[in-house]
Amino acid sequence: MPSIRLISIDDDLCRVVEETPDEFAKAYGASLGESKPVIREVVSQTLALLMKAPRAPEWGGYLVIDQEQAVVIGTCGFKHGPEADGRVEIAYFSFPEFEGRGYATAMARELLKRALQSGTVREVIAHTLPERNASTRVLAKAGLHLVGEAYDAEAGKVWLWAYRPGV
Repeated sequence: MPSIRLISIDDDLCRVVEETPDEFAKAYGASLGESKPVIREVVSQTLALLMKAPRAPEWGGYLVIDQEQAVVIGTCGFKHGPEADGRVEIAYFSFPEFEGRGYATAMARELLKRALQSGTVREVIAHTLPERNASTRVLAKAGLHLVGEAYDAEAGKVWLWAYRPGV
């Protein structure tokens, strides 16, 4: 399993991403790699989402760095903070050149760990397309279980995956 580090997407990160690659490397000890335009877009979209739906920083989005290669390999985060029932939803994305190397599974596991350590989360969920694919394998490896179908406003019919501690 790859060793990853999550960097919270915030205004400080945005400023550094907009500057030269050397500034990012100095600030975070990693390279933006070939994905700099995608990273800028992810950071911008994440900050726009956080402006619309403010929450505590730990329930936002993250850039993900491979510790060994010292390069940004993807992004992950929480779609929202814990709801009244203690439910939180995770999402993750490996940049195409890093797919199939275990990064998505590492991201899902890290988000699951952080959610459970918060003490406020009773259930971690995720949605996938309603078919067996790479994302369903990632979620199963991370310990989530398929619980049925659901409806997502953006994707339509989806499969609902969940991790419930003690179940």
